Amino acid sequence: MIKDYFEVLIYKDIKERYAIREEYVLKYLIKRLLDATTKEVNINKIYQDLKSQNIAVSKDTLYNYTEYLQNVFLFKKVTNIYTKVR
Repeated sequence: MIKDYFEVLIYKDIKERYAIREEYVLKYLIKRLLDATTKEVNINKIYQDLKSQNIAVSKDTLYNYTEYLQNVFLFKKVTNIYTKVR
């Protein structure tokens, strides 16, 4: 049932609402974000990983997709408020 909900969320809500063309990129981004729920996410690293797989995508597209995922409440951007004291 969760898988069905996830498929509906991706295909019906996000993909259609935002006219997503790079479906693999969207799925890859979601997977990477889910894998890093307690870690800092580096869009540049995800971009480089996709580039190494010969997937042509821009960083702007990744940032846009991240924003779309926040708009549908799949992810929430959290800013680190702590700084290291030396």
